Amino acid sequence: DLGSPSFQTNNSAATLGGIFQALRAQRIDLGNTLVVVPAYQEGIVQNNLLRIRGSFPLRPAQIGFDLLFQNINGQWRLFGIAVAPLASPAGR
Repeated sequence: DLGSPSFQTNNSAATLGGIFQALRAQRIDLGNTLVVVPAYQEGIVQNNLLRIRGSFPLRPAQIGFDLLFQNINGQWRLFGIAVAPLASPAGR
């Protein structure tokens, strides 16, 4: 319900479940992202979309995110999402 109209049209609950399937298969608990402050890489507005990238510094693997928001009637609503574990730096 928080997504933009096009996000809602293109992403059923099954589609969203598939997007996060790889994380579930790797037994990555995203619940920890609720209590960790993310590190933001950038936030830019282009073509009426706000793009925010960053990561959650979790162990054993950081979780990277790339979010797109669309301005709908003065509110930024989710337009696209990508979430993936990031490779750990060598020696950690």
